[in-house]
Amino acid sequence: MKQLKIMIYPLAIFFIALLYLLLFSKLTFIKTVNAIFLINMPVFIVSIVLFTVQRGLYSPLRYSFKRFAIFFFKGKRNKLMQELDAKTTTEMEEKMKAKYLYTSPRFEYLKYTLLQSILIFIITLIIAMIY
Repeated sequence: MKQLKIMIYPLAIFFIALLYLLLFSKLTFIKTVNAIFLINMPVFIVSIVLFTVQRGLYSPLRYSFKRFAIFFFKGKRNKLMQELDAKTTTEMEEKMKAKYLYTSPRFEYLKYTLLQSILIFIITLIIAMIY
């Protein structure tokens, strides 16, 4: 099942490109390669951004925005205190550090999607250089 989920991404890119070409253009090899490249590009960019988020590059930014919100908005402070089950502001800040500063979100199949989009990117670039 995991291997099927891994293979869905390249097949989806290929079939979206073929559908686009069949509906809106003549089907030639170079147009197919160009369509695959252009369809893969947004997914590649999103994968790179999600990879930087997963590695924790934006964790201090998330923490600072939360601190800003609890400093200026009393409703946000009360809501966050209830969410974190904190009784004092100091306890809430410690729990915020643990939740927002020292951890980052995880995306399950990001590694496979990123590697596959890089591979599709390289293959289409090589084909474009040959032609």
